Amino acid sequence: MEKYLLKIDKLIMTGFIDQTEIFTDFEFSDYFSDFEYIYNELFKIFEFEANKYSLINFYLIYKNAFNNNAYAGFNKNTYIIKFTSGLVVNVVNRTLKNDELIEYNKRHEKFSKYLDIPVERLIYQFCFLFTFYHEFAHLLQFTKSDKFYELDEESVLNTYEKEKHYQEIDADTFSSIQLARHISQYCRQHFSDSMLEISVEYFTQIICSNLYYYISNFEHSESEIYYYERKHPHPFIRIVNILNTINSYLKIDINLVDKNVKPKNQLLPIFSEIEALKLNQVYSNYNFINYKFELPANIEKIVEYLNNIKSYKSQNFNSALEIYNKNII
Repeated sequence: MEKYLLKIDKLIMTGFIDQTEIFTDFEFSDYFSDFEYIYNELFKIFEFEANKYSLINFYLIYKNAFNNNAYAGFNKNTYIIKFTSGLVVNVVNRTLKNDELIEYNKRHEKFSKYLDIPVERLIYQFCFLFTFYHEFAHLLQFTKSDKFYELDEESVLNTYEKEKHYQEIDADTFSSIQLARHISQYCRQHFSDSMLEISVEYFTQIICSNLYYYISNFEHSESEIYYYERKHPHPFIRIVNILNTINSYLKIDINLVDKNVKPKNQLLPIFSEIEALKLNQVYSNYNFINYKFELPANIEKIVEYLNNIKSYKSQNFNSALEIYNKNII
């Protein structure tokens, strides 16, 4: 973690962040290898994305906190993404150290042998990828202003702000597209053209169903569906948008289209896999409302809400999705 510590020293010298806020005691943590691995892999992506969008001073740090949270911050042309140490520990425990998930994933062995990676480790990676890209999207949103901004993923305020909902839905959509691109890339690298279509479909089912449970840990997941309330959108509405975005993008991904791969709509298989995970009690802290009843009853309102929020034009922030569309590589 020498690279991490050197960058942190530089950041502290700017006065942007207090040293006591940063988690650095890796050598005393049972999760040292995970902190190191996550930082190294995500920072490679951070460097690539930052260069693509001309972000100069950028930092990825661990915040010394036990809760599940992530932050995006901007100040004086400095861009920061923070993961709490608690988020890392939680994801590791829910994936790599989850005996129920490991046992359940034995049914995916024929698939995982092509990837040379256990399925639970794949899920672990995609949880962090989703959070990283979501926070990176916030950084792109901040580029419209030179003011100080910091957003986190816990909705402390109950007051509804359309702009806040817009920022979260826009960031989720941006992140979902990046995940879909990773799914496409993984499958193209590990499967022959003859297996590509079914591998994309199967991969999507695994990742999306487990993302469903990851997002069920977000604040207010257990509450009844709300629309124009609180600072953040209801996590159930967010996951509906996320799953639909991933599913829709894979149908138009040029790398798949060029190979004449046309993945079928995976929403029903995804929800079947969600149900199988639930029946096998893979995740003990499942917080979502009963989607089998709530989704059909609320789908029209959810679609109406999403269309309303996505059509919003902010005077203070960019749309990360619009910036992405102008910089597709």
